[in-house]
Amino acid sequence: MPQGIEKEVSVTEISRELDMPVQSVHRILASLSEHGFVSQNNKTKKYKLGLSIMKYGFLMWDSLRFRSIARPFMEELSRQTKETVYLASRENTEGVYIDNIDSPQLLKISEPIGLRLPLVIGASNRVILAYMAPSARESILNQIEWEVLPSLRPLTREYIGNDLEQIRKRGYAITSGEATEGTTGIAAPIFS
Repeated sequence: MPQGIEKEVSVTEISRELDMPVQSVHRILASLSEHGFVSQNNKTKKYKLGLSIMKYGFLMWDSLRFRSIARPFMEELSRQTKETVYLASRENTEGVYIDNIDSPQLLKISEPIGLRLPLVIGASNRVILAYMAPSARESILNQIEWEVLPSLRPLTREYIGNDLEQIRKRGYAITSGEATEGTTGIAAPIFS
């Protein structure tokens, strides 16, 4: 297909390609359409990719650029400390590890890229939460089910509230043994 021409596909074509019933494809397309991931041509009744795909593509591009800019600083920090360095980013109510530099030491803990934890668990996540807009921070704290939080240490709303205040005062976060037993995390925010 020539570049610049948008391809439209019928429900029947999608159904055949995915080996799915037409009714199931209709339901999935209705949901994708509602969120802007696909759009339907009213004349042909065929579907094409929606603009939300582009929006998320740009967000991913920003994330990749963020990683490439941060990487030399992460390498230098790891060289100086001889410790593992992580780069975390917020996605909704969670922090996600998007890059890391492993410690050169033989004994080390290495969490996988893509690890997701609630923003109240771990230094890298908590520092993100500490510097969010107060209304967004409160909204996230109100959504947490404190009794079933996947932290190795018991965490309460009161403890987290006090810790977030301390993080903003000193400019960095310190946590111990919340995500991985026997470890301490130290994290600083990246603002730009």
